[in-house]
Amino acid sequence: MAKNYVQQGGTIALINSTKEIIKSGQLVHVGAIACVAITDIQPSEKGDGFVEGVFLLNKKSGIALKAGVTASVKDNIVVDTGGTPAGVVWDDADASSENVTVKLNAFVPSAGSPQS
Repeated sequence: MAKNYVQQGGTIALINSTKEIIKSGQLVHVGAIACVAITDIQPSEKGDGFVEGVFLLNKKSGIALKAGVTASVKDNIVVDTGGTPAGVVWDDADASSENVTVKLNAFVPSAGSPQS
């Protein structure tokens, strides 16, 4: 095995620098990396977050989202405008849905990007 191997990269360490508990399943960002807390993380404590996979996340009410569009999150809710990119919508979600599936840290190539 390569001597410089560190880990597979499916999780990332995160420190709860807030005064609130980060709940298991809550989406948080470590820099530009979106992650979902694996367990509850108390304030000033360290925990781990998943950075890969498809997760069911809360969605802003009244908006429909199509599979393949960028999923942006604001205040722990997937929104249609604004917010911080977290990945892509994995399955269509109609306006009446409370949740949407999001593949973390997968991003839609911008127009004009070279294709490989």
